[in-house]
Amino acid sequence: MTVSTENKKKSHQNGRPLGAHLSIAGGVDKAISRAEAIEAEALQIFTRNQRQWESAPLTVEQEERFLKACRRSSIRFFCVHASYLCNLASDDSRLQEKSRRALLEELERGSRLGARCLVLHPGSAKDGEPRAARRRAAEGLACLLDKTAGMNIEIALENTAGQGAVIGSTLQDLKELLEILDFHPRLSVCLDTAHAFAAGVELRKSETVERWIDELERSKLLERVRLLHLNDSLYDCGSRKDRHTHIGKGYIGEAGFINLLKASRFHGIPGIIETPKGESDVPGCSWDELNLQRLREIE
Repeated sequence: MTVSTENKKKSHQNGRPLGAHLSIAGGVDKAISRAEAIEAEALQIFTRNQRQWESAPLTVEQEERFLKACRRSSIRFFCVHASYLCNLASDDSRLQEKSRRALLEELERGSRLGARCLVLHPGSAKDGEPRAARRRAAEGLACLLDKTAGMNIEIALENTAGQGAVIGSTLQDLKELLEILDFHPRLSVCLDTAHAFAAGVELRKSETVERWIDELERSKLLERVRLLHLNDSLYDCGSRKDRHTHIGKGYIGEAGFINLLKASRFHGIPGIIETPKGESDVPGCSWDELNLQRLREIE
């Protein structure tokens, strides 16, 4: 099963590229062919093994193969995601330094590959003091922005589910981080639907979604939203549990995605799914294909 021509045309007409986070196994350029196989127009990748601090360098040959494949593809939006090991908000100076080094490398890789932004979770306040953690995260971000001053790639701070001591689960958290950094022009925002829902945003109610977008606008964040992570949630609203599931199969459900995708102020913002992989319950169709088709049908 493939995405229908009608639904793909509909996505183009609406101006919203839709795609998925895909593997780079076998080489970064392989992610492009995987994107083409599911007819994606947007792509997100890890540029390295996200479970290890050390990684092999990105070669010129790998870079050229990726750029060539990307130019020939239907990809209209491309971003990279930072390793989950990184924590700029940590009170452990050694972890802070390792995180800065790793993120600098990831920004350099992303820039070479032409990524619009590096998506980054703000970090965790393991000492239990969120304000101090936000300050440490801001210091780390300032350092990275300074060291990559000649690059076009942005850092897109992603909202979090609010589990444990993580920061960034509210729009106020994200606003405060940007305010500390004087709304640096290369700081942007990634909104994850499953994270917002887990943190207590009732996406199934259209009036709540509109109020959430109003808050984004008042906080001067709406204009900085570069992408949406479109994931359903395995747990109910306010659970503070970060568990993604397939579109329409979780607690956000079709109603929540209708409210989000039909919101005029989110028009045209790229959408990336980070849902479980594998063959779906529709014979011959992967879950990525099916999830993207469901989103195109909603639009």
